[in-house]
Amino acid sequence: INLLACIVSLADVYDAMTSRRCYRDPSPATCALGFIYTHAGVHFHPGMAERFIKCIGVYPLGSLVCLTDGRLAVVKGANPEQPLHPEVLVIIGADGRRQLPESIDLAARTRDGSSLGIVECLDPNQLEFDSTKLLKVAASSRA
Repeated sequence: INLLACIVSLADVYDAMTSRRCYRDPSPATCALGFIYTHAGVHFHPGMAERFIKCIGVYPLGSLVCLTDGRLAVVKGANPEQPLHPEVLVIIGADGRRQLPESIDLAARTRDGSSLGIVECLDPNQLEFDSTKLLKVAASSRA
């Protein structure tokens, strides 16, 4: 199979799984990446699948995550050197209440000895949460 076809098939599957369809809700990005990883070597070229996952990131932009201190955050920036420690925007406190967005670079927190990290990736559909709207508002406030 042509190399370009391999790349396009990965992007197509990822897009199909993470996009809203008339017949189903979108899957979280981490589920789509897990599917691609699981099927590497079977349905996808193994090297291309690995590169695709590295390109997208372990926690893709907009992923809703639970931090080790119980707060909920949205991933707003990847960290290629430390993919498990992206930059996040904390939106819900440990008490479950919405809070003013707080930007935290988890990689910097790791370097300074803090143990703040990501426990799990949550399904934004179950919480009826649209991270893209939040990221657009955050981006426009910086401009």
